[in-house]
Amino acid sequence: MTVECPTLESMSATVDVVQSHSSSVAGATPGNGSAPQPWPSDSPETRTEARDVCESFLSILPVWIWVPWSHELVSLLALGRHLKLVRHILLRLAGYYPEALFFYLRTFAEERRSIDGTARTVCPRLDQIQLPVMHPLRSQVTNGIPPVTGANAAGQITSAAGGARPAATGAGVSKTSPETLDSDQGSNGQAASSSTGGGAGTAPSGKPSATPPGTEDAKVPAAASDATATNGNASPAAANAASNSTRNANTHALPNIEQNIQSLLQLPLGSTPYENADAVLAFMVKQHPQLYVELETIARELGMRMKPSAEEQVLHVLNALLHRCWSLPPLMHREVSAGMRSALEEVSKMCFGTGVAAEEFHVPPSLTDLREAFEAELAPQTAKNFPATIEPFVALLRKWRGIFRRRVQAMPETLRLERVSRKLVDIRDSQLHVFGQLIQVAQQDGEPLPELMICIQSFSVDVQVIHGHGGSARGIAVTGTDGRCYRFLVETALGAALQRSQDRMGHICRFLNTLFQRDCEARRRRLVAQVPYAIPLGAQARLVTHQQHSVPLVHALQAFCECHGSDMDDTLIAFRDTCAMRLETLGNIASRELALEYRLDALKKACQSLPESVLAQWAAASLPNPNALFVVRKRFAQSLGASSLILYLLGVGSRSPFHVGICGATGEAVHFDTHPILVNRGQQVSIGFDEAVPFRLTRNIRSLIRLTGVEGPFAGSMAAALNVICREAVLVQDLIRFAYTLELFERAPRETLRDEDLTLAVDQSLRSAWSRVEPIPFSAVPLVQTPAAPTEAVAAGQRTALDRDADGGQAGVAAVTEHSSAAAVKSVRTPTPSMAGLFVRDQPEGVARRVAELIANAGDPAHLSQMEPLWYPWF
Repeated sequence: MTVECPTLESMSATVDVVQSHSSSVAGATPGNGSAPQPWPSDSPETRTEARDVCESFLSILPVWIWVPWSHELVSLLALGRHLKLVRHILLRLAGYYPEALFFYLRTFAEERRSIDGTARTVCPRLDQIQLPVMHPLRSQVTNGIPPVTGANAAGQITSAAGGARPAATGAGVSKTSPETLDSDQGSNGQAASSSTGGGAGTAPSGKPSATPPGTEDAKVPAAASDATATNGNASPAAANAASNSTRNANTHALPNIEQNIQSLLQLPLGSTPYENADAVLAFMVKQHPQLYVELETIARELGMRMKPSAEEQVLHVLNALLHRCWSLPPLMHREVSAGMRSALEEVSKMCFGTGVAAEEFHVPPSLTDLREAFEAELAPQTAKNFPATIEPFVALLRKWRGIFRRRVQAMPETLRLERVSRKLVDIRDSQLHVFGQLIQVAQQDGEPLPELMICIQSFSVDVQVIHGHGGSARGIAVTGTDGRCYRFLVETALGAALQRSQDRMGHICRFLNTLFQRDCEARRRRLVAQVPYAIPLGAQARLVTHQQHSVPLVHALQAFCECHGSDMDDTLIAFRDTCAMRLETLGNIASRELALEYRLDALKKACQSLPESVLAQWAAASLPNPNALFVVRKRFAQSLGASSLILYLLGVGSRSPFHVGICGATGEAVHFDTHPILVNRGQQVSIGFDEAVPFRLTRNIRSLIRLTGVEGPFAGSMAAALNVICREAVLVQDLIRFAYTLELFERAPRETLRDEDLTLAVDQSLRSAWSRVEPIPFSAVPLVQTPAAPTEAVAAGQRTALDRDADGGQAGVAAVTEHSSAAAVKSVRTPTPSMAGLFVRDQPEGVARRVAELIANAGDPAHLSQMEPLWYPWF
């Protein structure tokens, strides 16, 4: 029976139907006279309709459209909604694009195995997988394919394992129970021997073959024999025809994958999220055994062999404890919490073996000389005079942090890969794609074409040791088949829940970047929100893309302190001590207004010890000429304005100098650790923004981009980004709702947020998100058309940082900033009737007012003084 392939017209019509159904589900237009509802509630009826639409068109839609949503689909296994549909999509991804799904699914299964407490597993261990013995002649004759030798055979194996061309996989899964997947491992070698190299037999579009398998087997020998008879002297056209004939012969693997998927869909669902994830992994092993072994080997080697040393681990814990101490309110004689004591007990037990028998634990040789002193001073189990209050505890932590910091800085900055992991050295000319490339191509460019995909050629022989303020990481480089070098960081000590949280926020930022490319004004300004792409390696490790020229802003502060022989924490401690002593003298009679006044005075004293030109001087010294400095200033202002608005909308806070960076090559702002803030107010849990300032626009950033940058590219980019978000409000709302649902389900404690309250908490979080960036409605007061007027109108009666800049030089800047702001707000089109509830009157003026208000709040010293000291508001 011949199966007809869907044409491009039918596929486009199908996509239009799905989009129309999605619009009817998501976009509920409020009735006449009703209040605007920018974030309509998600009822069970609409969710059911969306599920039915996906189930109806799942077999028609190409598989690659699900590739960018791999990590969200894996997270849905724990949510427990529509598990049959989610399992069907994951099985199709595991069959056609295993590389896009493997790391997320493996990390999820590793985390859920301990949570669900399940000892039963279907997916075999790495040492239990029997790889097929490569017999090209026998396997090809068995499948009706003529023998191919030399470069053609290697090309077939390469194309099959690359995940873009179909490959014959005889390891069919036609069992009737999950137990048979494990029991059939003994025959796995013989069954998979018909595979062309065990690669990812994929069809990127997910379309069934139009040619019957019997017809293919009859046509291929003749075409291949004609190509062989030429004995290498054939024309290029004849060679291409022979190659196409051989490629078409492999398409009979597609029915095998679809048949195996349909067989597994007949089985009942697992009782726990781990069992469902384990079943998908077992299917991946059956379809692509060699690809799975190579991926598992890389994940294990990177996750286990790239761990930091014992000194680096202790330094990371000491920094984390100091950050926790400085995040507390500035009060004297506060007691050390039990959590801090337990953290020190754990690190002293893991690194020094405190409380463990000598024959059961061996102290690392580099820590032997520090064991006795550490246990006598800082180990709660053995220290006789362990501090009871915060002040001596912080002094002790700073002392030991300096000891371990000097040890870490004395370590070599480069390691040899052959001493770290021999297995990674042996990986040469791999069929795996460069990490993360498949998902990025599917999200930005559409269908991943096999001829454009870049595979891993080798790993770099050097491993870089990169020290950050929060911890240490290992830098690796991968050489692709295109000759380029792709750099990554292996980060540890980060939980799987936070990894997925940052992945979701990064996915939304990249999705908004695609929306910016469709808008003429945003495209002219080259708006982009730069967030590093991360790939999970396990429950406590991940792989992050690394730009060699991207550095956090804290490097400028560190360089300034080193030149002046001081520590960057000196100003922080002085700020805390000033607030604590003044509040202690008042006792319990201090009001909130008086406390805020004391914090403002402490901030002014801190600003006197640190000039506002530190960041600008550091950037000027790092760049070759003034022209490059001018370009970096403009691009930094543009990218920082757009990304700050996006992160403020999503509820991502903690924009300290450690989490905001700048790329020296392009000048774009880069954001790290982008996970939203979880707000707990009694029994109500939601995603909100409880920080005093919306984003980072401190003295040194203003000095770097100058007044023309604040009122020009920065404000204009924020206005252009807000215009795009308002125009695509329904689409953005659906994406944020989906991310917030997973975020609250995973991070909120079950005893605080019940399942029946999840929808209500998501709606509350969405309303709070929109209220933060919603354009200010039209008022009776006319809007003055000068660019500085909105800022002065909003900030009237407040002491803002803009008041100081507005006194001088404003007339000369007015002409430049007026054109910039007018161009940014001119691109708003009239809202459609179906989205009338998402807009307000006089949208351009409303956007300008909101942008001016956010900029004024971000630079207000009264608001900056309310930030925690670790945020370094004086920098």
